[in-house]
Amino acid sequence: MGKKKVRAVSSPRKRSWLGPEIKTGIVFVVIVFVVLAFLAFNLPEEQKLIRFDKLSKQWQLLPSTKFDLSDDSLRISRDDRGIMLFIPNISLNAESYDICVLEMNSPTAFDQGRLFFLSPYNQKYDMNISLDFDTGRANHFNKIFINLKKHPAWQGFISGFLLMPASDAGVVRLRSIKFIKSNTWTKLRAFWADLCHYFDPRLGTCFGMASPQFFNKSFNQVFVPFLWGFLLVVVLVLFAQRTFDLNVKFSNALIIAFFIVYAVLWGTLDVRNNVHYLKAIQRDINLYWGKDLKAKRGIVSGDRKFVEFMDFCDKEIPMKGKIINCVEKDLPGTAYNYLSSTQVYFILRPRQAASRSYYIFYNISLEKARANNERKNLRVYKIYDDRAFILTD
Repeated sequence: MGKKKVRAVSSPRKRSWLGPEIKTGIVFVVIVFVVLAFLAFNLPEEQKLIRFDKLSKQWQLLPSTKFDLSDDSLRISRDDRGIMLFIPNISLNAESYDICVLEMNSPTAFDQGRLFFLSPYNQKYDMNISLDFDTGRANHFNKIFINLKKHPAWQGFISGFLLMPASDAGVVRLRSIKFIKSNTWTKLRAFWADLCHYFDPRLGTCFGMASPQFFNKSFNQVFVPFLWGFLLVVVLVLFAQRTFDLNVKFSNALIIAFFIVYAVLWGTLDVRNNVHYLKAIQRDINLYWGKDLKAKRGIVSGDRKFVEFMDFCDKEIPMKGKIINCVEKDLPGTAYNYLSSTQVYFILRPRQAASRSYYIFYNISLEKARANNERKNLRVYKIYDDRAFILTD
């Protein structure tokens, strides 16, 4: 007799505890949560808007700064570096506003700007007296979010503002300045702006790669405690599992949860780090791409005209001549002071000492140069323009 085929009996499928009603309830709860979160993030905000339709006579600019008022923006330009706008008589209650939003366009990517404010309390704080920000992408109207509450002197009634919208750009366009009593979404945008603020060290002040800043601390100051904290948590989990004989599933769940938190935190730090250097790359491309060597030298030194004047001096001063550097310098201790003092000797070729001396003057009038110099009998040797020339004895 042939063998009978035995039919395999399939075990009944276990029904999931997630029935249709429960699934529908979960979807409904998620939808309600998303809607409530959206409404909470976008609550109405109280705003004080400063527009440039009419430029007040009380506003002040640097003497060499020029402005043009168009229909939708204020164009501020200056031949030299640095732009400053002072807006007095604001009378702003610091308790009512916590975020400042600048809508600004700059030709230099991720330039550095600074916001100062006059408060009855900020005389107590002689350090960190400004709120720094980066200007965002080049040739684009960016919304720049500044967290005012992070400054300890943001108290009482603010009587005025001093805005330095850029450090390196010779021209910027301002569309509006807003002071906001912010909702959650605006607070998050200001938080991200602080976290991803690009900081470019001033020329002559840093001779190595600068570390990104995390809440006014360098990446190295955050990285090492982060690793020690990671190691400490791992040791504590292993110790608890061995000592209290924890359930394996509970231990695994604890370790998985820890690694998820670790990945999120480390990912945030890593993203912040990479965003910083991506901004640095974009800034360098914006500054140097497609420019000749002389223009690049001018960018590094802060003044292309100065580099061209140095070439002029190199050609006109004989090799048998003594160079006396009389280039007008900036404030002592600043990076530009250091550059002004040294770059003459870097750019010009060395000369052989001789009896005749040649005095290089830049960014100063001829009358002032002669008045300030100990030797009144200096005569004009070569003139580049009315504020750049060579005198000799």
